[in-house]
Amino acid sequence: MQWLVNFASDSFTELVSADSYFTFVAFFLLAFGIVFEIPLVLTFLAQLGLVTSQTLRRKRPTAHIGMWIAATFLTPGADFYSPIILGVAMSFLYELTIVFIRITKH
Repeated sequence: MQWLVNFASDSFTELVSADSYFTFVAFFLLAFGIVFEIPLVLTFLAQLGLVTSQTLRRKRPTAHIGMWIAATFLTPGADFYSPIILGVAMSFLYELTIVFIRITKH
């Protein structure tokens, strides 16, 4: 690896460092970890009687817009795919939570 970094080092600039890579991966895993807790939190709130599946269905458009905006801010880096992957995961989990609450509350 050292030979590759030093090969023609006066002509090239190293763009990716281990520190920046590990920071990116850590933030990406943290964002997905938080997102995958959404069903647990919403189901817990439903069991307490604070949220119902009807409320979640009524607030669906606002929730999806908010989740997609949050996905753009939660993902690190400037790539195009990370917010899309996170937004799809958030939307899917939100809809799955509505179904799960309907099953468990009846």
